[in-house]
Amino acid sequence: KDPSVTVDHAVAIGVGGAEVAIPPRGLGTDEVLQARAMIGRAARHGQGATSALCEQIAAWAGANLADVARIELRRTRHDAVAWFEATGAGHAPPAPLSVVRHATCEVARP
Repeated sequence: KDPSVTVDHAVAIGVGGAEVAIPPRGLGTDEVLQARAMIGRAARHGQGATSALCEQIAAWAGANLADVARIELRRTRHDAVAWFEATGAGHAPPAPLSVVRHATCEVARP
């Protein structure tokens, strides 16, 4: 069986380059799977939909997160077994198998 898992997610990228996952509330929901589905649906509908969702998240981030420069919507593929083995042993997770960037947008400050 293929041990890989693919996840659609939003990432906040700080001024210094640090990355932080956007919580579901940044997409207007409390549900992790609903947030993932929203990003996946936008990706299937193309650049206009991903850009609009990215801008919506960027507006939320500008009002709720400090030191965030931009938002990226991504589809990331991981080796799930290697990820759990590494993190379970207290090691850093391995690099993703692939990353597709659906949209990138700047965070404007109010």
